[in-house]
Amino acid sequence: MVVPVVKDRVKETTATTGTGTLTLAGAETGFQSFAAIGNGNKTYYVITDDIDFEVGIGTYTSSGTTLSRDSVLESSNGGNAVNWGAGVKTVFCSQPAERALYKDESGAFDGDGLVTKDLQFHGTEENLFTVSSASGSLTVPDIQLNARYLLTGATTVTLPTTDDLITGSIRAVTVIAVQDGSGGRTFALAAPSGYSIVYNNSSTQPAVNSSANKTTIYTALLIKGDTDIYVSLSFYEA
Repeated sequence: MVVPVVKDRVKETTATTGTGTLTLAGAETGFQSFAAIGNGNKTYYVITDDIDFEVGIGTYTSSGTTLSRDSVLESSNGGNAVNWGAGVKTVFCSQPAERALYKDESGAFDGDGLVTKDLQFHGTEENLFTVSSASGSLTVPDIQLNARYLLTGATTVTLPTTDDLITGSIRAVTVIAVQDGSGGRTFALAAPSGYSIVYNNSSTQPAVNSSANKTTIYTALLIKGDTDIYVSLSFYEA
């Protein structure tokens, strides 16, 4: 899930009509443009002509300086996209009330079923995506940080892309390969289209442990904006 980018004092105008993508016309005096959001990033937006309004989530694109209207959260058109007529509209970045978290009178957070006195994280747990009979060509889903493959045949696993990362972010993906009771299964990592794999201190992938029931773990580092995926051998069971 991509978290929208929110920046202060972002406001522009647009003369776009209809229900489609907005072409932005530049920042108003004293404000910054949507370029502050970053090319390809999502953000919360508000559009108004001082009569109708629309609140939603959109994607900013620097080429053509546009803002798509991906999801409408609230509007004067019953929650649907407003069909804008001619004239200048104001577009600005804002935190929607329904996506905010508030404290009640006691100081506890209360929002959409979440009630807690303080937000304290003593540790985090992540889902483990598992393929219990891995063979052939497979792909690590973009939303997964950890994937385990029980090898029952020759297997090639394609790593995820950085498409859902925001500008300036990084992700580490752990890939676990486990031989079945027979062993001898080959295992290869592959780069998605448009990317290349760079291995730590090696020009080729460190070999998987081919012995029966043995585990090999690789770590892949993905950086938004890079087409190289940095892979290292994290664990090789003796």
